[in-house]
Amino acid sequence: MAKIKSNLKSKISNWIAPYNENKEVFTLDGKVIYCLVCNKCVSTKKKYLLDHHSKIMNQIIRYIGNNYVYIIIDKTTDPKDLAIANLLIGKLDGTPNKSYLVACKELESTNYETICQFTNSSLKIFPGIEQKVLIFISDAGTYTIKAVNTCKIFFPKLIHTTCMALVANRILEKIRELYPDINKLINDGKIAFLKAPSRINKYRK
Repeated sequence: MAKIKSNLKSKISNWIAPYNENKEVFTLDGKVIYCLVCNKCVSTKKKYLLDHHSKIMNQIIRYIGNNYVYIIIDKTTDPKDLAIANLLIGKLDGTPNKSYLVACKELESTNYETICQFTNSSLKIFPGIEQKVLIFISDAGTYTIKAVNTCKIFFPKLIHTTCMALVANRILEKIRELYPDINKLINDGKIAFLKAPSRINKYRK
């Protein structure tokens, strides 16, 4: 009997079936697997362990529990000049603890709307999160502050605080203003660096 050739969709369906009882964990459009637990798209070209992915997200949800939380939004540019947003979460229980990366996404544009949408959609996996977010840590960019103010619609108890590293950077900028000769030396160094593509590539690596 000749073998029946299966298409990509059926192969992927069989692949995720053991982890997808009643289709409550993943959905499939033929090429992209969508994780319903954390609202993330998982490319079928990646060899992710889907059960591990779901397990870790559930562990983080249990770790947070009913505690108040703080969130951190970090925006950066990767080696391909793509704008990347990261969201970390940690619980506020009066003891030192670590934060967890729960979302990482490429942004088509960096503005208050995309930051607000990214934050809101990434936190939906946490039950009752609207009343749990107390502290929002980020930079002091104009659009970031506007994003925080917009997020207060969804998280009414939210308080914004600026990362201390950025505060220290502003202090250093003020010191540079007080010493113009040193400031000129630093600026000349930046110009020399920017005019050397090989140095830029090495820095990005």
